Amino acid sequence: MTTDGPLRDPTRLGRVAIGTVVAWTVCRAAQLFIFLRAAGPLARAGATPPGAVLQHLDELDRAVFFPILDPVSIFAVLVGACWFYLTSRNAHCLRPDAAVSPPMTILWFVVPAANLFKPFQAVAQIWRISVSPSAPQDVPTPSPMRWWWASWLLCNALLCVEGNLARVAVRPDQQLLAHWFDVCVFPAEAATALTFCWLIHRLSALQRALAHGATTG
Repeated sequence: MTTDGPLRDPTRLGRVAIGTVVAWTVCRAAQLFIFLRAAGPLARAGATPPGAVLQHLDELDRAVFFPILDPVSIFAVLVGACWFYLTSRNAHCLRPDAAVSPPMTILWFVVPAANLFKPFQAVAQIWRISVSPSAPQDVPTPSPMRWWWASWLLCNALLCVEGNLARVAVRPDQQLLAHWFDVCVFPAEAATALTFCWLIHRLSALQRALAHGATTG
């Protein structure tokens, strides 16, 4: 095992990241629950005019959810990026010959086309090195990590469809359809959040053990 610089325990940062992911998921669930309560009469008998429902939802979003969801989303992205950077840095301390650098671990998420597979390769590299610094090539990729990436890709694909629906919607019933599609996106978002929390917890624990071992050793 090669160590280039001190390893840093990512557990505390990982806990903050998990907390922000959970907070965001709870806010999204509350937003969709209120939408279902407001749109319920439409599903039962068309008792509520679509325009009234949309106006009510827009008022709720502006007054309650946007001021909460937007800051939580930004904070979650920043904390998640810091956690990815730290765990990638630790992996490079253990294996300086690792293919993906800490900055590219983050930047691959925003490179078109490459963001479909390069971030997963970067995170898989971090996992393998954290499990076995001396022989990372022998470490398999765990199934929950594959589920995390699959749900992440599905979530982004559905959000693209939802954005297109909202952009072309003109009539209130078309706008309401976009809201209903937003409800369908949430299971993919929840699956991504759940598997990401698992990844943060497990990878932080692995690197915590390595960091403490390096310190005591």
